[in-house]
Amino acid sequence: MKRKLNEDDVPTAVNTSAGDHSTTTFSALGLDSRLLQAVAKENFSSPTLVQSRAIPLALEGKDILTRSKTGSGKTAAYILPILQSMLQRKDPE
Repeated sequence: MKRKLNEDDVPTAVNTSAGDHSTTTFSALGLDSRLLQAVAKENFSSPTLVQSRAIPLALEGKDILTRSKTGSGKTAAYILPILQSMLQRKDPE
């Protein structure tokens, strides 16, 4: 559930459907090939909802604040973009 401000600048809840994420693979998220290999090695077949929504935003440099159940993939949603950033800084261009 998202929150938006109404015309009186008061937060109101906005429902989002769980099936509106179109990314079904980690490679479609734009992750480094080394991260994709690590994800495949851990037998993660496809990103969870929180991952498919948070990872692209984090890769764009946006701040992420999410709430989800235990085991939904929040840690990977936070750490994969951080690792991507570290790998890009280490690569000589």
